Amino acid sequence: MSELIVITKPELADLVQNAVATAIKKVTCEQEKLLAEINNKLGNQLPDMATHLNYNPHGQAGIRMRIRIKEVAELLGISPSTVRARCDKKNPSRYDPSFPKFTKEGTAVLWWRDEIIAYNNKTNSSEDAA
Repeated sequence: MSELIVITKPELADLVQNAVATAIKKVTCEQEKLLAEINNKLGNQLPDMATHLNYNPHGQAGIRMRIRIKEVAELLGISPSTVRARCDKKNPSRYDPSFPKFTKEGTAVLWWRDEIIAYNNKTNSSEDAA
């Protein structure tokens, strides 16, 4: 006679979450291998498309995207000039050392979208606590 296996909802949720995370990592690894193979065949001529595959600090596979100042401003609900001021060490009254750092790609100034969202969540939660 077979046994009845009882799984609680949290256990089931954990099983599903682990299965999905494992599947995403496998797909992402295959994508990275394919991208590297294509890049090698082209002699490392693939341009940086402002996105790339990575594993974020929380161990989840995914795609990171770099965004320009206009989208940074829209995500934060501030103007582009305020974004520039928060990055400018020469402007001590408006400079924010915790603001995500930008990178330059040619003439473009870019931020990681996930870092901007995390910063926005952190600043909104600290304002709510105050």
